[in-house]
Amino acid sequence: MTTINGRACVANGRPVDKVFSNGKQVYVRNLYLNSKKIADSYGVNSGATVTVEPFDSTTNMWHIVAQQGLGSPVGIYLFNYANGKIQDNSDWSYSIDVKGIGKIQVLGIETSNKNPLIGTVGSEWSRIIQTGRVGNPSHKTISMYFDTTNSPLDVYIKLPKLEIGKMTTPYSPAPEDVM
Repeated sequence: MTTINGRACVANGRPVDKVFSNGKQVYVRNLYLNSKKIADSYGVNSGATVTVEPFDSTTNMWHIVAQQGLGSPVGIYLFNYANGKIQDNSDWSYSIDVKGIGKIQVLGIETSNKNPLIGTVGSEWSRIIQTGRVGNPSHKTISMYFDTTNSPLDVYIKLPKLEIGKMTTPYSPAPEDVM
């Protein structure tokens, strides 16, 4: 019997990849480990200033700042993060909570086809969703880049979720993070 442990789903003490309710998929495993702490190493692109700051007592967020007019994608990347998590020639989705000033230029697995971005950056927290299909690249880097052509960048990002498939489900931590 599947139960909810925190917000991660387990069956017989083991994490499950999907849960359905009344025929509708309601949970897919978050492949981003430590998504509340965002403890992973990240690279900084094109002159951004990046800090990790607390959102609350259990959740951290990236704070990315850059001046206007830097001329290239500005932000952070997680080099090869999706290698071993998203198979070659398969669909993926990546979603984040974001707030601030900025226009997203690239979100998700960098070397892949992407569907139109869903959501916008604004003064209130909103969930931004990117889906796509990865081919057979040598690297599967997750990128969060912004365009600074017409405005400066000052954004906060929290609660990343990387999923297999093109359907995004609400945020949940990786099962390993709550077991």
